[in-house]
Amino acid sequence: MFRKPVFWAAFAAFAVACAAFAVTNFPRAFSIVELDLEMDRATALSEARRLAGELDWGPSDFRQAASFRVDDRVRSFVELEGGGPDAFAGLLADGPFQPYQWVVRHFRGGEVREAEVRFRPDGTPYGFRERLSEDEPGPALDPDAARAIAEDGIGVPWNVTLDLYAPVEASQEEHPGGRVDHTFVYERTDVQAGEGRFRLRLVVSGDRLSELTHLLQVPEAFDRRFERMRSANEGITIAGSFAMLLVYGVGGLGVGLFVLLRQRRVLWRMPLVWGASIAFAQLLSGLNQWPLLWMGYDTATSETSFAIQQVTTQIAAFLAFTGVFTLSFMAAESLSRRAFPEHLQFWRVWSREGARSWTVLGHTVAGYLIVGIDLAFLVTFYWLTIGYLGWWSPSDALVNPDSLATVLPWLSPLAISLQAGFWEECLFRAVPLAGAALIGDRFGNRRAWIAGAFVLQIVIFGAGHAAYPTQPSYARLIELIVPSTIFGLLYLRFGLLPAIVMHFAFDAVLFGIPLFVSSAPGAWVDQSIFGLIFLIPLWVVGSARYRGGGWIEAPAALRNQAWSPPAEEAPVEPAAPPVREAAGLPGLPAVAAIGIVGLGLWAYAAATPSESPPLEVGRAEAVAAAREVLAARGVDPDAWTESSRVASGLGLQHRFVWTEAGEERYRALLDEYVGRPGWRVRYARFEGDVAARAEEHIVWVGPDGEPGRREHRLAEDTAGAALSEDEARTLAREALAGMGAVADLSEVSAEESRRPARVDWTFTFRDEAVGDLAGGEARVAVEIAGDEVADTRRYVFLPEEWRRADEQRRTTLSIAGVASAVVLGVLLVAGAVLAVVRWTRGAFDIRVGLAVAGIGLSAAVVTMANNWPLLMSGLSTAQPLPLQVGIALVGGLIGGGLGAALFGLLAGHTAAAASGAAASDRQPAALTGLALGLGALGVLAVAGSMLDRGVPPWSAYGPASALAPWLGAAVAPLQRYFTLAVLTLLIVTAANTLTAHWTRRQVAVGAALVLVGALLAPGTSPDGLLSWAVLGLLSGGLLLGAYLLVLRDRPAVAVLATAAMTVPGILERGLDQAYGGALFGAVLGAAAVSYIAWRWFAHLTPARQVEVES
Repeated sequence: MFRKPVFWAAFAAFAVACAAFAVTNFPRAFSIVELDLEMDRATALSEARRLAGELDWGPSDFRQAASFRVDDRVRSFVELEGGGPDAFAGLLADGPFQPYQWVVRHFRGGEVREAEVRFRPDGTPYGFRERLSEDEPGPALDPDAARAIAEDGIGVPWNVTLDLYAPVEASQEEHPGGRVDHTFVYERTDVQAGEGRFRLRLVVSGDRLSELTHLLQVPEAFDRRFERMRSANEGITIAGSFAMLLVYGVGGLGVGLFVLLRQRRVLWRMPLVWGASIAFAQLLSGLNQWPLLWMGYDTATSETSFAIQQVTTQIAAFLAFTGVFTLSFMAAESLSRRAFPEHLQFWRVWSREGARSWTVLGHTVAGYLIVGIDLAFLVTFYWLTIGYLGWWSPSDALVNPDSLATVLPWLSPLAISLQAGFWEECLFRAVPLAGAALIGDRFGNRRAWIAGAFVLQIVIFGAGHAAYPTQPSYARLIELIVPSTIFGLLYLRFGLLPAIVMHFAFDAVLFGIPLFVSSAPGAWVDQSIFGLIFLIPLWVVGSARYRGGGWIEAPAALRNQAWSPPAEEAPVEPAAPPVREAAGLPGLPAVAAIGIVGLGLWAYAAATPSESPPLEVGRAEAVAAAREVLAARGVDPDAWTESSRVASGLGLQHRFVWTEAGEERYRALLDEYVGRPGWRVRYARFEGDVAARAEEHIVWVGPDGEPGRREHRLAEDTAGAALSEDEARTLAREALAGMGAVADLSEVSAEESRRPARVDWTFTFRDEAVGDLAGGEARVAVEIAGDEVADTRRYVFLPEEWRRADEQRRTTLSIAGVASAVVLGVLLVAGAVLAVVRWTRGAFDIRVGLAVAGIGLSAAVVTMANNWPLLMSGLSTAQPLPLQVGIALVGGLIGGGLGAALFGLLAGHTAAAASGAAASDRQPAALTGLALGLGALGVLAVAGSMLDRGVPPWSAYGPASALAPWLGAAVAPLQRYFTLAVLTLLIVTAANTLTAHWTRRQVAVGAALVLVGALLAPGTSPDGLLSWAVLGLLSGGLLLGAYLLVLRDRPAVAVLATAAMTVPGILERGLDQAYGGALFGAVLGAAAVSYIAWRWFAHLTPARQVEVES
């Protein structure tokens, strides 16, 4: 049938008719908004520059960035609770708020001052915001004078009719430079959207209008209902992701590739080429957004740092995608080649003979034609579900100027579509269906296995796309049944090519709509390029036909059944290293000296006492104290869900006071203004009305068991009093008087927040008795909800200049962190791949692999169960409790299991490569390893102590939140030790392989060892680029030296050396006794690490060569 011209003519006619139907009825199926988009990007930039000149906005010599945005939150609210899609369309026409806006940003790297200008789609100026430095001088006007300036500034060009508004809020804030900023909020009295209020915010900075913003105040109750609604979508997506990870990832990519590798049926070169190519397309797509990225640029960092950060992030993503895509393509094609012998070999469909075959032509053309049919289904589906069943999908505009703001507007739609079409068809279709066919071949009933996998792939594919903001939450699951069925049937009958072409073309059509509805000058060039690339599969087929001289039948040699694995080569014994004696070990006196000196240096560096006090009370005492506080205020604790955790307290305020104000001032302010560690006891509700569940009580209990700060968070619509500013200020000062602090406090700001049925106030005061803190200030904030003091907290105000410098520091370190993550990821992935290959060849120590994986999994499960209080304390009351707990538990088990399996795999591989030292050498080698670890630990510790310490010495309180803190303290070191030991073994054995035991490539591998050691430096917490560089290079040098002197001949010594680097730190944390059970847990943890390290070392150094198990 597929060879008859009549069929293809009818098929093409039907597909074209379906496409015409889809285009004609597209607006009926979806909520398409009509925009009067008269302003383009160039005009927006030009008008913004003109306004900046007229109104004297800064900064000077500014750069510009622009984006056309829609307020998604407002759109969702209006369509769901504010009148529906028609009401949202009404806003666009002549409503009091415009959700679609051009936003132009004026900025300059390193300067605080910047401006943001907003326009309506038709080009009418719609608002602005000028940000000034906190130190910018200016007058301190009274509220009436500031309001006069604000109301005088809303005329031309903003043309706001203030008669339609009533004042609802007024706030003021004094800045360090003496300038007082006033904020005035007005509300429309004649119209509202459901419970939403149309508002106007005016800000006067000193004596100039610095902000005019139109907004729609969305109720908190809607936000919480929307979060609950979206949690169902996200839950389905996460469940689909878990299933995909287990079934496709572990089952298909893991087990499937392992089995096929043993059968020599895996091809890897073409998957790597295509994987890297598609990942590179994603890299280009990310960089293609460059003009838009500057809308999110923080001017506290340099422009160079921002650019490097973006590029390094994209490169890291490229490497990760390359690995994922390559493995997926490798598994999909290899499984398909084995499961469906009648299909064409996928990697040869575009070969000289394959591309000009009738079969490939038909597969390609069919892929494009089915797009029209799928579009018709999509339009019909949403026409019926939205129009007749009341389902919801957000309104949208076909025009998206941001898609034209990219460097190459045609690139991103095509790159995203290529990735989705190629990768998703390989992973979601080929892996499960081919895998099921092979399982059926092995155990019988092939069709039943395929049928089961067919249903499974429909469910997982739909669940994986359920996160889209549609309702009901299962809408995408239902919608994608038909496309998934088409994709699956195409694959089963014809192979991957038609499914990939159809998926790519379908997504490209949808993603390319904004490009083709654009009337911008020169858009036709981008449209033409898009079209040419969109049709590349047809160009390939046509070119092959032209070069070959005509169409042919697909040769039998191109079928999967014609492929056969290469003949198995005779086992080749690994090349023995050059005959030479292993380097001699140092004598016992030298070993003892290195170990003792290293331990002494570490003890000297670690002798600095902690600045944080120990927790004198445990969970039971803290909860009892919190309950007493609530009971004294008439709150029944039993009516709430109780959770508690330890807050360590260490943060930016500590860093600032310690480094800028000095250690003495820091100690004087500790506890009062700089937070100590303590218990945070939370009382929340997970049942009842979702809006009312916003109410929470939080009690902070100090390390000595004394209750401190108490927060009462009320739902936005909870009724309460509406105090005047003077009444609220009096109440605030009374609360401060109860704390024994009023006389030396001067008011900094008073912020009014009008709720639906009450008025809230926040007053901030400066403690003049503390004095200047290198530009910082000791402050007290009092929050009043109605007529109740809801919260009182002390803190240190950080000066803007310091905050910005610290942001630059953290950005620089984040770049280094990305580099470190890339190196770690490459090591782990390359090591895992090599381990699997070696395992299939029998070079794998399964005992070590199972032991490490088993201990790692046990530690992960114990940690997850033990950290139950920590989990409960962070859950959202807007989302269903069982859903959140289920996601956390299942995700924890899967993550812990995969992590344990990965390190077990690496441990088994490195054990086979590192074992074999003579038993007679064991004792001196063990002592050398311990000395090596202690020596390195001491050198690194002393080097770290000589660098400027950016934070005060602080105890580790992590395990204190656990059900059994001692157990947390005992288990946590195991995971750290396994990571360090396995990575060190992996690096050492890889270096031995690459250099043939240091007989070649010495310079390149030596440099690589230094670089890897620098990026993965153990035990360091860099404070800045200098400390990161010094400690990193020192670590790299130590690694190279240890490798040359000891580890290259005795890799097994690494497990003892890394244990020696780990155990002292464990005991140090235990001796701190920061919480109950810390010392006992540390002793257990140190003993466990020591025992495991010795058993591991003993296994790697038997009396004879280890027998490798498969």
